Amino acid sequence: MGRRGVRAVVLGEDSNHRRFARHALLKLGFHKRELDIRPGPAGRGAGDQYVMEHYADEVREHRRKASHQSVVLFVLIDADTNPVEHRFRRLANVLCGLELAAREQREAIIIWVPKRHIETWIAHLAGHAVNETDDLKRVAKSLSVRASAECFATRIQDSNQRPANTPASMTVAFEESRRLPPRSQKGDSRKGTF
Repeated sequence: MGRRGVRAVVLGEDSNHRRFARHALLKLGFHKRELDIRPGPAGRGAGDQYVMEHYADEVREHRRKASHQSVVLFVLIDADTNPVEHRFRRLANVLCGLELAAREQREAIIIWVPKRHIETWIAHLAGHAVNETDDLKRVAKSLSVRASAECFATRIQDSNQRPANTPASMTVAFEESRRLPPRSQKGDSRKGTF
């Protein structure tokens, strides 16, 4: 009852993005051997630039493999103080600038853009009142990334678990997550549902 045989590639800004994605994907049914978490930039800072620089290569590789494998590309990049749509436009412009086709709705390329940063989501999912403008990095240091990521995965699977105070950027991520391939459910006539 999972996504065995589906490979997940994760391109994230920093270690919190990568840990959050790993735990969320395991909760969503991906097998740990099928997770390919890209290492990220060496040192501190410039994580968003790292994602921008590697996005086109990851999309090319995803498209090459998607023709004969079940593979999902997850991209995690903070909105920072910009609108979430700004990151989507910048990523689209990266593909356009290299004359690559735009991301299509049917493609399993999922972009999660936390605003202000991933720590906003971690704090919200841990039960803290948040907004998307305050810097919550200090608050999130004492919180469990794993527990927050697992809560996020639960909310992806069950829209009834999403409270009214869900950050707008997380709501966008839930929509993005509709690109996930269906779970395999042997003997279940509801195949394709969560």
